[in-house]
Amino acid sequence: MNKKISVIKRFLVFCIVLVSMYPFMPAPLLPTEAGDTLYGGAAKINVTPEKPVTMAGYSGRTGLSQGIHDSLSARVVVFELDGNKLVLVSTDIIGYNGGSADIFRQAITKKFDLKPSELFLSAIHTHSGPSITLDTEKGHANNIEYVNALQDKLLQVIGEAFENKKPVQIGAGSGTSPVGANRREVMYDSVGNSRTWLGRNPYGVTDKEVQVLKMTDNTGHLEAVLFDYATHSTSLGPKNYIISGDVHGLAEQFVEKYLGNHVIAPAFAGASGNIDPWYRILPEFETKNGWIPEPVLLGTLLGEEVVHVLNDIKRVSSTGPILTAFETIELPGKPRGELTTTAEQ
Repeated sequence: MNKKISVIKRFLVFCIVLVSMYPFMPAPLLPTEAGDTLYGGAAKINVTPEKPVTMAGYSGRTGLSQGIHDSLSARVVVFELDGNKLVLVSTDIIGYNGGSADIFRQAITKKFDLKPSELFLSAIHTHSGPSITLDTEKGHANNIEYVNALQDKLLQVIGEAFENKKPVQIGAGSGTSPVGANRREVMYDSVGNSRTWLGRNPYGVTDKEVQVLKMTDNTGHLEAVLFDYATHSTSLGPKNYIISGDVHGLAEQFVEKYLGNHVIAPAFAGASGNIDPWYRILPEFETKNGWIPEPVLLGTLLGEEVVHVLNDIKRVSSTGPILTAFETIELPGKPRGELTTTAEQ
C-alpha cells in the first residue's frame, strides 16, 4: 500500500535546476539586452550556538551539546538584474524544520520585497548542529532562543549581501568527488531473505558531480565560490555531542581559508537522499597518533576538488537572465511490507 505524503516544504523543484544549478552549468548564460549588467553581493554571519543545545538528526541523542569543533555560519549570495532578484542562502544547520521555513520565508520575502521563487533558503544538512524548533512545549528553551536569533541573523546577513552588491561576472565548472557513497546496503539471511539497511553500498547509485560557480567583481577579484555536492553531512553519528558543520561545513571552511581575501564559499547539499559520506555516523573527531578525523578528511577532499574546478574556470559573463520557479510537489510514500521466503536455498 502506498501512502501519499504531502511534501509541504515549498520545494523549489526547478528553482534548484533553473536557478541554483543553472548558473553552475558550463554552458554560457543566455544574452540579454545591451547594457544589462548583472549585480551580485555576498555576506557571511556566524550562527554557532552560544549555549548548549539539543542536537538534530538522531532521535536517540537527547542530551545537550558539549562543545564546538568548528563554527557554524550562514552564507548568502544575492543576484539582481533588470529588477529580478535571486537570494541564495546556505546555512550550516540540518534544515528549516518545525514550521520555521514558512516563518523565515515570510519574514525575508517581506523585508526584501522578494517573490517566493526569488528566495532559495537551504541548509547543508549537518547532523552535528542544533535542532531547529519553535515548539515551546517540546523544544529546549536554548533551541527556541537559538532559532529566534537565527531569523534575525538571516535578515541581517541578507541585508549585508544586498549592501555589498556591485557589478559582477560569473563562470561555472564541474568536477567529481568520491566523498559520497550510496547508503542502501543489502544483507541476506540464511534462507535468502533480503534486508536493506543503512550502511555503505560502493556500487550503488550516487551523484559524484561537484558543481562550482565563481563570482568576481569587474576587476577579477574573487568574491564568492558557490558549490554543490550531493551527500548528507553525517560523517558524525548519534554519539557525537560536539557542534560541527561536518562534511559540507568543513569543506566551506577549507575553501575560504585556502582562498583567503574574505572569499565566501556557500555549500549546497543537492539531491542527496540515499547518499551518505564514505565514512558515516562516527562517534567523535578521532586524533590519536596523528589520525585525521574522517569529517575533516572528507571535507578537505571535497574542498580541494572545489578549488581544482575553480582554477579551471576561465570563461566568465556579466550578463544573463535571472529565471526562477516555485513549485510544491507531492511524493508517494514507501510501500509497506516485503515478500519473504522461509524455504531453504
